[in-house]
Amino acid sequence: MAFFRRLFGGAADSKDDSALEPFQINFADGAYRPAVRATLSTAPQAIIDALRLPAPFPAILIGASKSSNFAMRSVIEDGLVRFLSERQINLIDGGTSSSIMQLIGGARERRSANFPLIRVVPEKLVAYPGWNNPHKLIDLESYYSHFVLTSADEIGAETELILQFAYRLSGSGAEKRLIVVIGGGDTTRQAVIRCATQEPRFPLLVFEGSGRLADELAAARKNGSPDPQIQAVLDHGIVHFIPANARADQLYRWLENFFGY
Repeated sequence: MAFFRRLFGGAADSKDDSALEPFQINFADGAYRPAVRATLSTAPQAIIDALRLPAPFPAILIGASKSSNFAMRSVIEDGLVRFLSERQINLIDGGTSSSIMQLIGGARERRSANFPLIRVVPEKLVAYPGWNNPHKLIDLESYYSHFVLTSADEIGAETELILQFAYRLSGSGAEKRLIVVIGGGDTTRQAVIRCATQEPRFPLLVFEGSGRLADELAAARKNGSPDPQIQAVLDHGIVHFIPANARADQLYRWLENFFGY
């Protein structure tokens, strides 16, 4: 039965606790990265065990627009990436590729940092060395340290798996977790509404001035929102705001205070 659950996917309300078999992706630049295939019902602990990720440890999720403001380079590289590097905090990325993740990945490599930078994405929509997918939307990048390739059919379908995975990485709440919103499209919106209004909840750090969802939330904070879901995020979620043009040291200190360092 475990084999058939892995092959065809389990029921939405069940958990596939079978041991996962990790494999290695060898990139053209010489980097090799561990990866694992998971159904949407795979137990998060099985993913953690297969990839040998440190847990319990704080976790940050990134929700960013595909095209984000490169004017944020300093605050991302010298604020966020510096903090992640020094504290060895897990950073998880889902959805489509974004320029923010390129900034983070590039800064991680330049700093020779080794904090976990984890990509969770449907395998049907990606290509990587050894998997030349004619239907790809995304090429996997070697600046990530680990990959979770899901059985989902579309971007966003794995949102619940990502949230439960991050929650488990944090020791089911023993350590803090956070969602960082920079711009943000439909997939980020889905995750933000879910994590602000349902358990387990995740606090949000919204970069005001970064566009799209982030600015919609910032405007709603001041004037309310005609969208009941956005209003519910503000009414029931734990939402923090920081200017997109904040200095790197401002973000670094904010993260220190939030995580209690």
